[in-house]
Order: sequence, then C-alpha cells, then structure tokens
Amino acid sequence: MKQILQSFAVRVVGVFMAFFITGAGIGATSPVGWLWGGLLAVGTVLSTVITVLGVILIWKAEWTLQDIEKTFRSVVAQQEDEAIKSALAVAEQDSFDFSDIGDLSELDDPRA
Repeated sequence: MKQILQSFAVRVVGVFMAFFITGAGIGATSPVGWLWGGLLAVGTVLSTVITVLGVILIWKAEWTLQDIEKTFRSVVAQQEDEAIKSALAVAEQDSFDFSDIGDLSELDDPRA
C-alpha cells in the first residue's frame, strides 16, 4: 500500500509539472487568471485519473502498482498537446540525445 500511495503522489507531482504551466498561460489571457488556469488544467487531468481509478476500484475492489502506472500513462497519452506528444516520444527513447532538442549553439554565444 505504501508503494501505491508513493507512486500516486509522485505522479500527481508530475501532472502538476506537465500541465500547470500550460493552463497558467491560457488562464493568464482570460478573466480566470494564471493561477486558476493552471489549477483547472491540473484538475482536468486529475479528474480523469480519479474517474479511471474509481472504475478500477469498482471492478477489482483493489489497486495495484500497475493500475496506478497504467492509469496515469493512459490519461497523459490521451492529451492532445503537441508538447505532451513530444515529451512522450523522448520518454520512450532508450537514450536521450541533446541533438533531439534542436540547435543549442545560440546558448554558447556570450552576446545573446
């Protein structure tokens, strides 16, 4: 049970990291404001996670570590954001190469 709760908590932090900034950016251009925009984006994703986990609990009467992992993965994979799709592609690679990001030579320029 401790591993399940720890996995859930770490993944919730990941949801905040992945979706808060996008929601805040959209919310900043609306009357809602950046804070509520970010919280609404995170809340939207977490509500889907909670719904799926609720169905699993109804169906099996228990959660496993794999249930938590599969739920978060499937919910994030369903998002239509191009940045999410790009991040998922990088996460699926066996190794990470900075050349995948693009031209970083401008970062070395002291005049920039």
